[in-house]
Amino acid sequence: MERLADEYRLGADRLSERLVLLRRELRTARGETAFLLERRIETMRRELGDLRRIGGYLAGYYRQADGSGRREV
Repeated sequence: MERLADEYRLGADRLSERLVLLRRELRTARGETAFLLERRIETMRRELGDLRRIGGYLAGYYRQADGSGRREV
């Protein structure tokens, strides 16, 4: 589970980097291109939120409230 959480975190990091690039590109885009970039950015922002939530859940899945180790399953 921890490895899977790391994969989600890495995916979120990559997506975040791509969003930075798209936002830069949007500054100079006009017309249809700007509209399409805005839609793509919004979709990617939602996906980024999902990746972070799932990754956070997976990372904390086995942690107990006192932080002492793995949860009994």
